[in-house]
Amino acid sequence: MKRECDKCGVDILNRLITEHMESMEWYQWRDGENGYLNKLCEISSSETVNTNLMEQLSFLSLHMYTSNKQHEAVKGLKDSLRCGEILIHEDFSENFHCKQATEIQSAYYATIGVTLFTVMIYYQKDGDLKHKCCVVVSDSLDHSKDAVFAFNKRVLDYTREIIGEVNHVHFVSDGAASQFKNRFTVENLRRFKADHGATADWSYFETSHGKGAVDGVGGTIKQQVLLSVYRGQSVVNSAKTFAETATKLTEKSKGLMKIILVTAAEIDENSKLCKERWAMALPAPGIRKAHYICIKDEEACLLEFTPMKVRSKVSEK
Repeated sequence: MKRECDKCGVDILNRLITEHMESMEWYQWRDGENGYLNKLCEISSSETVNTNLMEQLSFLSLHMYTSNKQHEAVKGLKDSLRCGEILIHEDFSENFHCKQATEIQSAYYATIGVTLFTVMIYYQKDGDLKHKCCVVVSDSLDHSKDAVFAFNKRVLDYTREIIGEVNHVHFVSDGAASQFKNRFTVENLRRFKADHGATADWSYFETSHGKGAVDGVGGTIKQQVLLSVYRGQSVVNSAKTFAETATKLTEKSKGLMKIILVTAAEIDENSKLCKERWAMALPAPGIRKAHYICIKDEEACLLEFTPMKVRSKVSEK
């Protein structure tokens, strides 16, 4: 993984670069003088290129190893879910911007945004892995801890409606610090039993490797709603009309997709209720590198995966 073995091809690559090339030309993304990222041509000696390449390979190999192992672990977790256990993969989709089939010119510069929070719920039933898709729609463009708390509250209520009692929840998401990987999530996990009558843990995918079925759910529902608008079948000008249109379009899914509307007022109400909770949320040192959070005896255990072992840090309440 660290590319230190001379039998894995790296040593051959070293010799190929340094012995057969005096200089190399390649393109690199860098900040340009205009303040934007530009793809610039660079020329350097083979020794410089080789040094830079080896440094990047060392990081990339561990990065890919961790990502591959995480996806294998998630697949294994889905297959081994027990009765009362569920796995929730969630993420914010890119905001939907309301458009119309025919618009006046000024409407182009004043579109209304709609938040989409996409969720995949996995559970076992009669020995088979089942799943449900869920899209939370909101007129609030806030993607912070308050929105995540309110959305998950409604998603868990819906989950109990379809599968009954829930004893444990495995959350899986990317590592966005403003949304999921923060001390407020740790505090929510500490109080999860009191809030929902179940225990929970949270796993974070490696950076830039959190894509999954939830992204397909978001892209599909936005495309279907937009097509309905362009065909003149619907007028979508708010989160409420988006949810109504999406509900009609998903009626043929036989219950596989659920549309849930959460208003900004509902998020604000939850935010007020959680004001004391957020104030009590303790710092979680090392959470930026953590891939897994669980609660043991009211203490948060943060696990960081390394090449040879799992490093654990405990945040005491």
